[in-house]
Amino acid sequence: MPKSAIITKNGLPILKINNETVLPCGYMSYQIDKADYSGFIACGYKLIFVPVYMGDRGINPMSGIRPFYPGFWVGKDRYDFSVVEENFKKVIADYEPGEIWIIPRVMVEPPSFWEEENPDELCRDFSGKSVHQSYSSDVWFHDTEKAMAALQDFLVKSKIDEYIVGWQIACGWTEEFMRPAIYPMQLTDYSDTSVRAWQRYLKEKYGDVEVLNREWLTSYREFEDISVPSPAERVYHLEEEEHYPMSVAEYNRFRSEETANALISLARSAKRIIGGNRVVGAFYGYAGTKFGHDAIDMVLNSAEVDFLASPFAYDTGRAPGTDWVLQGVLGSTRLNGKLWFTECDVRTHLSRPISIAMPHANPIGNTMYDGPISYGPDSEDVSVDQMKKAFVKTMSMSGGMWWFDMWGGWFKTEKYMDTIKKSLELYQSQSGEKSVAEVAVVYD
Repeated sequence: MPKSAIITKNGLPILKINNETVLPCGYMSYQIDKADYSGFIACGYKLIFVPVYMGDRGINPMSGIRPFYPGFWVGKDRYDFSVVEENFKKVIADYEPGEIWIIPRVMVEPPSFWEEENPDELCRDFSGKSVHQSYSSDVWFHDTEKAMAALQDFLVKSKIDEYIVGWQIACGWTEEFMRPAIYPMQLTDYSDTSVRAWQRYLKEKYGDVEVLNREWLTSYREFEDISVPSPAERVYHLEEEEHYPMSVAEYNRFRSEETANALISLARSAKRIIGGNRVVGAFYGYAGTKFGHDAIDMVLNSAEVDFLASPFAYDTGRAPGTDWVLQGVLGSTRLNGKLWFTECDVRTHLSRPISIAMPHANPIGNTMYDGPISYGPDSEDVSVDQMKKAFVKTMSMSGGMWWFDMWGGWFKTEKYMDTIKKSLELYQSQSGEKSVAEVAVVYD
Protein backbone atom coordinates (compact mmCIF):
# COMPACT_ATOMS: atom_id res chain seq x y z
CA MET A 1 0.00 0.00 0.00
CA PRO A 2 1.52 3.36 -0.99
CA LYS A 3 1.74 6.11 1.61
CA SER A 4 1.45 9.79 0.82
CA ALA A 5 1.43 13.12 2.60
CA ILE A 6 1.70 16.83 1.96
CA ILE A 7 5.04 17.99 3.31
CA THR A 8 6.58 21.44 3.41
CA LYS A 9 9.87 21.84 1.58
CA ASN A 10 11.57 25.24 1.71
CA GLY A 11 8.28 26.71 2.85
CA LEU A 12 6.26 25.20 0.00
CA PRO A 13 3.84 22.27 0.05
CA ILE A 14 4.80 19.23 -2.03
CA LEU A 15 3.71 15.59 -2.30
CA LYS A 16 5.67 12.86 -0.59
CA ILE A 17 4.85 9.36 -1.85
CA ASN A 18 6.57 6.60 0.10
CA ASN A 19 10.12 7.96 0.35
CA GLU A 20 9.98 9.99 -2.86
CA THR A 21 9.03 13.63 -3.35
CA VAL A 22 6.71 14.05 -6.32
CA LEU A 23 5.89 17.34 -7.98
CA PRO A 24 2.19 18.20 -7.54
CA CYS A 25 1.69 18.35 -11.32
CA GLY A 26 -0.71 15.92 -12.98
CA TYR A 27 -3.10 15.03 -15.77
CA MET A 28 -6.85 14.40 -15.89
CA SER A 29 -9.46 13.65 -18.55
CA TYR A 30 -13.14 12.76 -18.40
CA GLN A 31 -12.87 10.67 -21.56
CA ILE A 32 -10.45 7.87 -20.83
CA ASP A 33 -10.51 6.43 -24.36
CA LYS A 34 -9.33 9.73 -25.87
CA ALA A 35 -6.96 10.78 -23.08
CA ASP A 36 -3.22 11.00 -23.72
CA TYR A 37 -1.82 9.23 -20.67
CA SER A 38 1.28 7.90 -22.44
CA GLY A 39 2.10 11.35 -23.84
CA PHE A 40 1.98 13.04 -20.45
CA ILE A 41 3.84 10.22 -18.71
CA ALA A 42 6.56 10.46 -21.38
CA CYS A 43 6.85 14.16 -20.50
CA GLY A 44 7.57 13.24 -16.86
CA TYR A 45 4.12 13.52 -15.30
CA LYS A 46 3.58 10.77 -12.72
CA LEU A 47 0.34 11.93 -11.11
CA ILE A 48 -2.88 10.86 -12.85
CA PHE A 49 -6.42 11.73 -11.74
CA VAL A 50 -9.09 9.19 -12.78
CA PRO A 51 -12.88 9.76 -12.63
CA VAL A 52 -15.01 7.26 -10.65
CA TYR A 53 -18.79 7.53 -10.22
CA MET A 54 -21.15 6.11 -7.61
CA GLY A 55 -24.39 7.38 -9.13
CA ASP A 56 -26.20 7.08 -12.44
CA ARG A 57 -26.61 10.72 -13.47
CA GLY A 58 -24.59 13.52 -15.02
CA ILE A 59 -22.55 15.96 -12.99
CA ASN A 60 -24.75 19.02 -13.63
CA PRO A 61 -28.55 18.69 -13.34
CA MET A 62 -29.25 22.15 -14.75
CA SER A 63 -27.52 21.34 -18.04
CA GLY A 64 -29.01 17.87 -18.32
CA ILE A 65 -25.57 16.43 -19.08
CA ARG A 66 -25.73 12.65 -19.18
CA PRO A 67 -23.40 10.26 -17.31
CA PHE A 68 -19.88 9.82 -18.59
CA TYR A 69 -19.78 6.25 -17.26
CA PRO A 70 -22.20 3.95 -15.39
CA GLY A 71 -22.01 4.34 -11.62
CA PHE A 72 -20.89 1.40 -9.51
CA TRP A 73 -23.63 1.73 -6.83
CA VAL A 74 -26.40 -0.25 -8.52
CA GLY A 75 -28.73 -1.26 -5.66
CA LYS A 76 -29.09 -1.41 -1.90
CA ASP A 77 -25.73 -2.80 -0.72
CA ARG A 78 -25.01 -3.87 -4.32
CA TYR A 79 -22.06 -2.64 -6.37
CA ASP A 80 -20.76 -3.36 -9.87
CA PHE A 81 -17.12 -2.36 -10.46
CA SER A 82 -16.75 -3.75 -13.98
CA VAL A 83 -16.59 -0.31 -15.65
CA VAL A 84 -14.34 1.07 -12.91
CA GLU A 85 -11.94 -1.82 -13.44
CA GLU A 86 -12.00 -1.40 -17.21
CA ASN A 87 -11.19 2.30 -16.94
CA PHE A 88 -8.36 1.82 -14.47
CA LYS A 89 -6.79 -0.86 -16.65
CA LYS A 90 -6.77 1.54 -19.60
CA VAL A 91 -4.99 4.16 -17.49
CA ILE A 92 -2.50 1.77 -15.90
CA ALA A 93 -1.66 -0.09 -19.13
CA ASP A 94 1.83 -1.57 -18.65
CA TYR A 95 3.07 0.98 -16.12
CA GLU A 96 4.31 -0.13 -12.71
CA PRO A 97 3.54 1.59 -9.39
CA GLY A 98 6.04 4.41 -9.10
CA GLU A 99 6.09 5.03 -12.82
CA ILE A 100 2.61 6.47 -12.32
CA TRP A 101 0.56 7.29 -9.24
CA ILE A 102 -3.22 7.64 -9.28
CA ILE A 103 -5.70 9.78 -7.35
CA PRO A 104 -9.27 8.73 -8.20
CA ARG A 105 -11.83 11.53 -8.30
CA VAL A 106 -14.70 9.74 -6.55
CA MET A 107 -18.06 11.38 -7.27
CA VAL A 108 -20.25 10.50 -4.28
CA GLU A 109 -23.65 11.82 -5.44
CA PRO A 110 -26.02 8.89 -4.82
CA PRO A 111 -27.90 7.02 -7.57
CA SER A 112 -31.54 7.68 -8.42
CA PHE A 113 -32.77 4.48 -6.73
CA TRP A 114 -31.38 5.79 -3.42
CA GLU A 115 -33.38 9.00 -3.77
CA GLU A 116 -36.56 7.04 -4.46
CA GLU A 117 -35.97 4.97 -1.31
CA ASN A 118 -35.06 7.97 0.88
CA PRO A 119 -37.43 10.88 0.10
CA ASP A 120 -36.98 12.37 3.59
CA GLU A 121 -33.21 12.71 3.03
CA LEU A 122 -33.40 14.87 -0.09
CA CYS A 123 -32.53 18.52 -0.52
CA ARG A 124 -35.59 20.60 -1.47
CA ASP A 125 -36.36 24.05 -2.78
CA PHE A 126 -39.03 26.40 -1.41
CA SER A 127 -41.76 24.67 -3.47
CA GLY A 128 -40.74 21.25 -2.14
CA LYS A 129 -39.08 20.02 -5.33
CA SER A 130 -36.17 17.69 -4.58
CA VAL A 131 -32.62 18.28 -5.85
CA HIS A 132 -30.45 15.29 -4.92
CA GLN A 133 -29.46 14.53 -1.33
CA SER A 134 -29.43 16.96 1.57
CA TYR A 135 -26.03 17.76 3.05
CA SER A 136 -27.76 17.48 6.44
CA SER A 137 -28.66 13.82 5.89
CA ASP A 138 -27.01 11.31 8.23
CA VAL A 139 -28.52 8.49 6.16
CA TRP A 140 -26.66 9.72 3.07
CA PHE A 141 -23.37 9.88 4.99
CA HIS A 142 -23.86 6.36 6.34
CA ASP A 143 -24.78 4.81 2.99
CA THR A 144 -22.05 6.70 1.14
CA GLU A 145 -19.48 5.50 3.63
CA LYS A 146 -20.52 1.92 2.91
CA ALA A 147 -20.18 2.53 -0.83
CA MET A 148 -16.71 4.04 -0.35
CA ALA A 149 -15.66 1.00 1.70
CA ALA A 150 -16.92 -1.30 -1.06
CA LEU A 151 -14.89 0.67 -3.63
CA GLN A 152 -11.75 0.33 -1.51
CA ASP A 153 -12.30 -3.43 -1.10
CA PHE A 154 -12.49 -3.74 -4.88
CA LEU A 155 -9.33 -1.64 -5.39
CA VAL A 156 -7.39 -3.81 -2.94
CA LYS A 157 -8.59 -7.13 -4.37
CA SER A 158 -7.87 -6.03 -7.94
CA LYS A 159 -4.40 -4.74 -6.92
CA ILE A 160 -5.25 -1.33 -8.38
CA ASP A 161 -4.76 0.02 -4.86
CA GLU A 162 -1.00 -0.41 -5.36
CA TYR A 163 -1.17 2.69 -7.58
CA ILE A 164 -3.50 4.77 -5.39
CA VAL A 165 -1.90 7.57 -3.35
CA GLY A 166 -5.08 9.30 -2.20
CA TRP A 167 -8.64 10.20 -3.10
CA GLN A 168 -10.31 13.33 -4.35
CA ILE A 169 -13.85 13.42 -2.98
CA ALA A 170 -16.27 14.99 -5.47
CA CYS A 171 -19.84 16.05 -4.75
CA GLY A 172 -22.51 18.51 -5.80
CA TRP A 173 -22.65 20.79 -8.83
CA THR A 174 -19.99 19.67 -11.36
CA GLU A 175 -18.24 17.77 -8.53
CA GLU A 176 -17.30 21.03 -6.78
CA PHE A 177 -19.19 20.88 -3.45
CA MET A 178 -21.69 23.49 -4.57
CA ARG A 179 -25.38 22.74 -4.06
CA PRO A 180 -26.98 21.35 -7.23
CA ALA A 181 -29.81 23.23 -8.93
CA ILE A 182 -32.20 22.39 -11.73
CA TYR A 183 -32.84 25.95 -12.90
CA PRO A 184 -31.16 29.34 -12.39
CA MET A 185 -31.67 30.98 -8.99
CA GLN A 186 -33.15 27.83 -7.49
CA LEU A 187 -32.38 28.13 -3.77
CA THR A 188 -32.34 25.18 -1.39
CA ASP A 189 -32.36 23.58 1.33
CA TYR A 190 -35.91 23.75 2.68
CA SER A 191 -36.11 20.05 3.52
CA ASP A 192 -37.28 19.03 6.99
CA THR A 193 -33.89 17.37 7.54
CA SER A 194 -32.01 20.59 6.88
CA VAL A 195 -34.49 22.86 8.69
CA ARG A 196 -33.99 20.80 11.85
CA ALA A 197 -30.22 21.06 11.40
CA TRP A 198 -30.58 24.85 10.99
CA GLN A 199 -32.56 25.11 14.23
CA ARG A 200 -30.02 22.95 16.09
CA TYR A 201 -27.24 25.18 14.77
CA LEU A 202 -28.95 28.28 16.17
CA LYS A 203 -29.65 26.61 19.50
CA GLU A 204 -26.02 25.55 19.89
CA LYS A 205 -24.77 29.02 18.97
CA TYR A 206 -27.17 31.17 21.03
CA GLY A 207 -28.18 28.79 23.82
CA ASP A 208 -31.30 30.77 24.72
CA VAL A 209 -33.83 32.02 22.19
CA GLU A 210 -34.00 35.36 24.04
CA VAL A 211 -30.31 35.91 23.29
CA LEU A 212 -31.06 35.37 19.61
CA ASN A 213 -34.07 37.72 19.78
CA ARG A 214 -31.91 40.50 21.19
CA GLU A 215 -29.31 40.01 18.43
CA TRP A 216 -31.83 39.67 15.61
CA LEU A 217 -34.45 42.14 16.92
CA THR A 218 -37.08 39.37 16.71
CA SER A 219 -39.61 37.78 19.06
CA TYR A 220 -39.40 34.00 18.55
CA ARG A 221 -40.78 31.87 21.42
CA GLU A 222 -38.52 28.90 20.69
CA PHE A 223 -35.87 27.84 18.19
CA GLU A 224 -38.29 25.46 16.49
CA ASP A 225 -40.30 28.49 15.30
CA ILE A 226 -37.41 29.74 13.14
CA SER A 227 -37.70 28.86 9.47
CA VAL A 228 -35.12 29.13 6.71
CA PRO A 229 -35.21 32.61 5.11
CA SER A 230 -37.30 32.71 1.95
CA PRO A 231 -35.63 32.79 -1.48
CA ALA A 232 -36.72 36.42 -1.85
CA GLU A 233 -35.01 37.37 1.42
CA ARG A 234 -31.85 35.48 0.50
CA VAL A 235 -31.57 36.95 -2.99
CA TYR A 236 -32.80 40.51 -2.42
CA HIS A 237 -30.62 41.16 0.60
CA LEU A 238 -27.44 40.07 -1.16
CA GLU A 239 -27.49 43.57 -2.70
CA GLU A 240 -28.95 45.41 0.28
CA GLU A 241 -26.05 45.47 2.72
CA GLU A 242 -27.50 48.36 4.75
CA HIS A 243 -30.58 46.31 5.63
CA TYR A 244 -29.00 42.89 5.72
CA PRO A 245 -31.06 40.82 8.17
CA MET A 246 -29.28 38.68 10.75
CA SER A 247 -31.32 35.64 9.74
CA VAL A 248 -29.91 35.70 6.20
CA ALA A 249 -26.35 36.37 7.30
CA GLU A 250 -26.59 33.57 9.85
CA TYR A 251 -28.16 31.20 7.33
CA ASN A 252 -25.38 31.84 4.82
CA ARG A 253 -22.87 30.82 7.47
CA PHE A 254 -24.92 27.74 8.38
CA ARG A 255 -25.16 26.77 4.71
CA SER A 256 -21.40 27.04 4.34
CA GLU A 257 -20.79 25.09 7.55
CA GLU A 258 -23.11 22.32 6.38
CA THR A 259 -21.10 22.10 3.16
CA ALA A 260 -17.81 22.11 5.06
CA ASN A 261 -19.09 19.47 7.49
CA ALA A 262 -20.17 17.30 4.56
CA LEU A 263 -16.71 17.54 3.03
CA ILE A 264 -14.89 16.96 6.32
CA SER A 265 -17.09 13.98 7.25
CA LEU A 266 -16.64 12.35 3.85
CA ALA A 267 -12.89 13.03 3.91
CA ARG A 268 -12.62 11.56 7.40
CA SER A 269 -14.36 8.39 6.25
CA ALA A 270 -12.30 8.18 3.07
CA LYS A 271 -9.01 8.65 4.92
CA ARG A 272 -9.90 5.92 7.39
CA ILE A 273 -11.09 3.56 4.65
CA ILE A 274 -7.89 3.90 2.59
CA GLY A 275 -5.64 3.38 5.59
CA GLY A 276 -5.20 6.73 7.28
CA ASN A 277 -1.87 7.44 5.59
CA ARG A 278 -2.83 8.80 2.19
CA VAL A 279 -3.95 12.26 1.11
CA VAL A 280 -7.60 13.21 0.66
CA GLY A 281 -8.88 16.41 -0.89
CA ALA A 282 -11.67 18.08 -2.85
CA PHE A 283 -12.78 21.06 -4.87
CA TYR A 284 -13.50 23.62 -2.17
CA GLY A 285 -12.69 27.15 -1.04
CA TYR A 286 -14.13 29.26 -3.85
CA ALA A 287 -14.45 32.90 -2.82
CA GLY A 288 -17.99 34.29 -2.84
CA THR A 289 -21.14 33.62 -0.82
CA LYS A 290 -22.98 32.17 -3.82
CA PHE A 291 -20.75 29.08 -3.72
CA GLY A 292 -21.48 28.16 -0.10
CA HIS A 293 -17.74 27.82 0.61
CA ASP A 294 -17.47 30.53 3.25
CA ALA A 295 -16.53 28.10 6.02
CA ILE A 296 -13.03 27.70 4.60
CA ASP A 297 -11.69 28.19 8.13
CA MET A 298 -13.22 24.86 9.19
CA VAL A 299 -11.68 23.01 6.26
CA LEU A 300 -8.24 24.58 6.66
CA ASN A 301 -8.27 23.61 10.34
CA SER A 302 -9.30 20.02 9.65
CA ALA A 303 -6.78 17.19 9.70
CA GLU A 304 -8.96 15.18 7.32
CA VAL A 305 -8.52 17.40 4.25
CA ASP A 306 -5.01 17.56 2.78
CA PHE A 307 -5.55 19.40 -0.48
CA LEU A 308 -8.06 21.75 -2.09
CA ALA A 309 -8.64 22.54 -5.75
CA SER A 310 -10.47 24.75 -8.23
CA PRO A 311 -10.38 25.69 -11.88
CA PHE A 312 -9.67 29.27 -12.91
CA ALA A 313 -12.71 31.56 -12.77
CA TYR A 314 -14.79 31.75 -15.94
CA ASP A 315 -15.80 35.41 -15.54
CA THR A 316 -13.97 36.65 -18.66
CA GLY A 317 -14.85 33.61 -20.74
CA ARG A 318 -11.15 32.72 -20.61
CA ALA A 319 -10.53 35.15 -23.44
CA PRO A 320 -6.93 35.71 -24.63
CA GLY A 321 -5.46 38.87 -23.18
CA THR A 322 -7.45 38.71 -19.94
CA ASP A 323 -6.34 37.68 -16.49
CA TRP A 324 -7.48 34.26 -15.31
CA VAL A 325 -8.40 34.61 -11.67
CA LEU A 326 -7.57 31.88 -9.20
CA GLN A 327 -10.72 31.26 -7.18
CA GLY A 328 -9.33 30.27 -3.81
CA VAL A 329 -7.13 31.38 -0.94
CA LEU A 330 -3.85 29.77 -1.98
CA GLY A 331 -1.74 31.62 0.58
CA SER A 332 -3.96 30.61 3.50
CA THR A 333 -4.03 27.04 2.23
CA ARG A 334 -0.24 26.94 2.13
CA LEU A 335 0.08 28.49 5.60
CA ASN A 336 -2.09 25.66 6.95
CA GLY A 337 0.21 23.00 5.51
CA LYS A 338 -2.17 22.04 2.72
CA LEU A 339 -1.75 21.97 -1.04
CA TRP A 340 -3.89 23.83 -3.58
CA PHE A 341 -4.29 22.26 -7.02
CA THR A 342 -5.40 24.44 -9.94
CA GLU A 343 -7.37 22.59 -12.58
CA CYS A 344 -5.87 23.94 -15.81
CA ASP A 345 -8.72 23.24 -18.23
CA VAL A 346 -7.07 25.28 -20.96
CA ARG A 347 -8.98 25.24 -24.24
CA THR A 348 -6.83 24.92 -27.37
CA HIS A 349 -7.47 25.05 -31.09
CA LEU A 350 -8.21 21.30 -30.84
CA SER A 351 -10.97 21.69 -28.23
CA ARG A 352 -14.45 20.69 -29.29
CA PRO A 353 -17.80 20.79 -27.43
CA ILE A 354 -19.21 17.71 -25.80
CA SER A 355 -21.75 17.27 -28.60
CA ILE A 356 -18.86 16.41 -30.91
CA ALA A 357 -16.26 14.99 -28.54
CA MET A 358 -18.41 12.90 -26.17
CA PRO A 359 -21.89 12.65 -27.76
CA HIS A 360 -23.15 9.87 -25.47
CA ALA A 361 -22.99 12.36 -22.56
CA ASN A 362 -24.28 15.36 -24.51
CA PRO A 363 -27.30 17.08 -22.90
CA ILE A 364 -30.56 16.79 -24.81
CA GLY A 365 -32.03 20.20 -25.67
CA ASN A 366 -29.46 22.23 -23.71
CA THR A 367 -26.46 24.03 -25.20
CA MET A 368 -24.69 24.90 -21.94
CA TYR A 369 -21.61 22.94 -23.06
CA ASP A 370 -21.70 24.15 -26.67
CA GLY A 371 -21.02 27.85 -26.08
CA PRO A 372 -17.87 29.85 -26.89
CA ILE A 373 -16.16 28.59 -23.70
CA SER A 374 -16.16 25.10 -25.24
CA TYR A 375 -13.78 26.22 -27.98
CA GLY A 376 -10.24 27.48 -27.71
CA PRO A 377 -8.38 30.04 -29.85
CA ASP A 378 -8.18 29.42 -33.58
CA SER A 379 -4.41 29.62 -33.46
CA GLU A 380 -2.03 27.02 -32.02
CA ASP A 381 0.37 29.80 -31.00
CA VAL A 382 -2.33 31.70 -29.08
CA SER A 383 -3.34 28.42 -27.42
CA VAL A 384 0.27 27.96 -26.28
CA ASP A 385 0.19 31.46 -24.79
CA GLN A 386 -2.96 30.48 -22.88
CA MET A 387 -1.24 27.36 -21.57
CA LYS A 388 1.80 29.35 -20.46
CA LYS A 389 -0.42 31.89 -18.70
CA ALA A 390 -2.26 29.17 -16.79
CA PHE A 391 0.91 27.39 -15.77
CA VAL A 392 2.88 30.49 -14.72
CA LYS A 393 -0.10 31.85 -12.78
CA THR A 394 -0.27 28.60 -10.84
CA MET A 395 3.48 28.36 -10.25
CA SER A 396 3.70 31.98 -9.11
CA MET A 397 1.23 31.16 -6.32
CA SER A 398 3.23 28.10 -5.21
CA GLY A 399 0.35 25.77 -5.95
CA GLY A 400 -0.02 22.40 -7.62
CA MET A 401 -1.86 21.83 -10.89
CA TRP A 402 -3.20 19.27 -13.28
CA TRP A 403 -3.74 19.69 -17.00
CA PHE A 404 -7.42 18.97 -17.56
CA ASP A 405 -7.87 17.45 -21.01
CA MET A 406 -11.62 17.55 -20.44
CA TRP A 407 -13.08 15.58 -23.35
CA GLY A 408 -9.70 14.27 -24.52
CA GLY A 409 -7.38 15.23 -27.36
CA TRP A 410 -6.97 18.92 -26.49
CA PHE A 411 -3.16 18.84 -26.30
CA LYS A 412 -2.18 16.34 -29.00
CA THR A 413 0.31 18.36 -31.01
CA GLU A 414 4.09 18.48 -30.83
CA LYS A 415 4.05 22.14 -29.81
CA TYR A 416 1.52 21.60 -27.01
CA MET A 417 3.38 18.62 -25.59
CA ASP A 418 6.68 20.52 -25.75
CA THR A 419 5.06 23.30 -23.71
CA ILE A 420 3.72 20.77 -21.22
CA LYS A 421 7.13 19.11 -20.85
CA LYS A 422 8.96 22.42 -20.41
CA SER A 423 6.38 23.52 -17.84
CA LEU A 424 7.21 20.53 -15.66
CA GLU A 425 10.94 21.19 -16.05
CA LEU A 426 10.41 24.82 -15.06
CA TYR A 427 8.35 23.79 -12.04
CA GLN A 428 11.13 21.41 -11.03
CA SER A 429 13.82 24.10 -11.36
CA GLN A 430 11.80 26.63 -9.34
CA SER A 431 10.45 24.25 -6.70
CA GLY A 432 11.46 25.37 -3.25
CA GLU A 433 12.64 28.82 -4.29
CA LYS A 434 11.62 31.66 -2.02
CA SER A 435 10.58 35.11 -3.17
CA VAL A 436 13.38 37.69 -3.42
CA ALA A 437 10.94 40.60 -3.39
CA GLU A 438 11.75 43.38 -0.93
CA VAL A 439 8.37 45.08 -1.08
CA ALA A 440 4.98 43.62 -0.12
CA VAL A 441 1.81 45.12 -1.57
CA VAL A 442 -1.36 44.54 0.43
CA TYR A 443 -4.54 44.95 -1.63
CA ASP A 444 -7.98 44.73 -0.04
